[in-house]
Amino acid sequence: MNKRQSGVTLIELVITVTIISILAVIAVPSYQNQMRRSHRTDAMSALMRLAAEQEKFYFQNSRYATFAELGSPDTERDWYTLSVTANDANTFTAVATAKTTGPQIDDKPCRTFTITAAGLRTSTDSDNNASTSCWR
Repeated sequence: MNKRQSGVTLIELVITVTIISILAVIAVPSYQNQMRRSHRTDAMSALMRLAAEQEKFYFQNSRYATFAELGSPDTERDWYTLSVTANDANTFTAVATAKTTGPQIDDKPCRTFTITAAGLRTSTDSDNNASTSCWR
């Protein structure tokens, strides 16, 4: 009598595990990079909200507010630290910097976002070089 055994051979199992490993090595970093890019909206929306609050304060008081006068707002997901680095009666500069303990610290091309009273939006990378693709 011929008995036929069914199942998976060790070679088939090794090939399957190898293919899954290769796909994971490619997919996981790509996924993480895409998530970092999507988290940038946390900084951008917080800065836009802060700029709108500054304009409202200016309309009511004829000067821009200090960070404390705005209530020291946070970003929605708390991945960035907000600050107002320069303000006077006629201008302000607001900055969102990736927190060192959060996931955005690994976003090297877009570590810091800045907006001014004139609406100028800039960003810098981890080496403090200007980056042009972050506010998209």
